[in-house]
Amino acid sequence: VSRRSFGGISGDIMGATNEITRLASLLVFVSV
Repeated sequence: VSRRSFGGISGDIMGATNEITRLASLLVFVSV
């Protein structure tokens, strides 16, 4: 769905950024 709204490469970048942000926030939450 997100890929359709953003379209093409930008959609993939947004998806990757979302996953990285989730992992980063999880690591910070766990480390704290």
